[in-house]
Amino acid sequence: MTIEPSTTSRLPLASRRSFLAGAAGLVSAAALSVDGRAFAAPVSLPQAGPPSFYSFKIGMFDALSISDGALLIEPLFPSVGLNAAKAEFDALAAEHYLDSKRGVFHMNHLVVNTGRNLVLVDTGGTSALGSMMGFLPRNLRMAGIDPGDIDTIVITHAHPDHILATTGTDGKLAFPNAQYYISDKEWAFWTQENPDLSGLKFPDEFKTFAKACARTNLGAIKERVHMVVGDREIVPGIHALPTPGHTPGHLSLVVDGGSETLIHTTDVVHHSVTALAHPEWHPIFDQDSDLAVATRKRLLDGLATDRTLAMVYHFPFPGLGHVARSAGGYAWEPNTWTW
Repeated sequence: MTIEPSTTSRLPLASRRSFLAGAAGLVSAAALSVDGRAFAAPVSLPQAGPPSFYSFKIGMFDALSISDGALLIEPLFPSVGLNAAKAEFDALAAEHYLDSKRGVFHMNHLVVNTGRNLVLVDTGGTSALGSMMGFLPRNLRMAGIDPGDIDTIVITHAHPDHILATTGTDGKLAFPNAQYYISDKEWAFWTQENPDLSGLKFPDEFKTFAKACARTNLGAIKERVHMVVGDREIVPGIHALPTPGHTPGHLSLVVDGGSETLIHTTDVVHHSVTALAHPEWHPIFDQDSDLAVATRKRLLDGLATDRTLAMVYHFPFPGLGHVARSAGGYAWEPNTWTW
């Protein structure tokens, strides 16, 4: 299956005369008077939903960033900087127009058509995580992909926002024809009797939910799962890059399309400002904070040095760009959209 970029139909342009005549008629037909001044009647504007998909190339590979929606985190501080000084965080937030009371974390799923495999990275969440989540199946179909078309799924790690939608409400696999790939360390951790989540700074109820989510969804793929050991090739052109700390067996991915390479960092970084300006800050999401910091610094340094295209799961859609060095830390330079 080939993923074709979307096209935008072009509407014929109205003539200047007909446009002005129509506009004048609209104002005269529906005008409001306030203090003797006439105003055109306001129209009802549509409420935007989540983004859908964005097509791009990785060398010779066709690729898509597909949105599953977003997760609302309240408050943003100290959620993305448990060890940050509030004054320093507030200064950074003011500089970058951040709302310290809330943060929106996008869910950007990578789809790669290598010509041999149609690969999806992670299966996404559901509305159980919030009303802004669970749009991956709809947006796949909008991109012309039936879930049954996916033959390869890489599970980067087993947090609920990455695997909760592996099965549907009927308990059946949402991607019925896929083979699944996950780090052997990640599988071993989440399938043990009682995974130790003491490193996560979440309420106990969420930890219980995360364990149940892993038990159900990983259990559903046990007959078709493949263990990824180290930095092995998953399918031709896509390699695993072990990046532990966020979880014990967390994976990033290297996608080599020949003339271009993309590194999908998944959850090594979470926030497009705080995680780059201060990679030493501890977000509540990392299980082993110290190891996660070391991994984050190493990966960001490599991306900035090599100037490699990156995709980040939780950055603003479509999550594509480059990492640049900036004032003792790093900065995110999003790609300009093309179509």
